Order: sequence, then C-alpha cells, then structure tokens
Amino acid sequence: MSDINERTATELFQIIDIMPLDYKSKIPNDFMKLINNKKKSVTEKINIDDINTNNLSEDTKSYLAYIYLNYLLNDQEKENYRRILKENQERYEQKVDISNILEKRNIEIENKYKNNDTSLTVVKEKNFIEKIFDKIKNLLKRLH
Repeated sequence: MSDINERTATELFQIIDIMPLDYKSKIPNDFMKLINNKKKSVTEKINIDDINTNNLSEDTKSYLAYIYLNYLLNDQEKENYRRILKENQERYEQKVDISNILEKRNIEIENKYKNNDTSLTVVKEKNFIEKIFDKIKNLLKRLH
C-alpha cells in the first residue's frame, strides 16, 4: 500500500475529509498518515459531485472499495459486499468469455479466407458465333 501515487492520495484524503467523524475514526491512523504524507497540497477541494461522476482515478476507486470493505462495514455487510463483488466478477468473466469466443470465431473466418484461393479467375468471353451456336444447341435440346 505504500506505492500509492500523489493523485490517488490527494483524492482519498479529500474524500475521507468529508466523511462523517464516525467513519473517519474507523480508518487506521497508519493509513491516514500514509495518504497525508503522499498527498499534494491542493487549493481546490474535491466536490462531492465529482465522486458520483467518475472523475476519480481507477486507483482511487480501488482504494475506496478496500477502505469500505475492510474498515467501514460490519461482518454481515462485508459478506453481502463480497457476494456482490463475486457476482460482478463472474459477470465480467462471462462477458470476457463471450468476447474471446467472438474473437476466436473472427480469427477462424480470417484463416478460412486466407487458405482459400481468392485470386481472380479469368472468364473467357464467348464471341458472337459461339453465342449463336449455344442458342442453336439449346433450341435443339428443347425440341428433343
């Protein structure tokens, strides 16, 4: 956890700063010292609306999930949260499997066309007399 970057530490510090005191008190002092030491001095504060509009870095979101799971939830809530995370992971893996299947199918189709001879074939155009003979042959075939 000591590899936290400045932006993530700053975002976490500002989010924790606007939390109610009873939540803040559940977060260990060592963790708070770590983000306090790594954070940048920022004059503008994070807006609570920014939390809901996905302006946070992916690292910040991950750390928030970690804090939420390990420090803020009681045992029953933790089990429920872990179940939700597991279901989300299964859905994600299923989505990845489907995209892998589609990708493999596309590769198979590409290989199929690569193996086939797709060069142009020369079609000999019949001249006027050959066309007339063909018409006569067809006419004779119909009569018999």
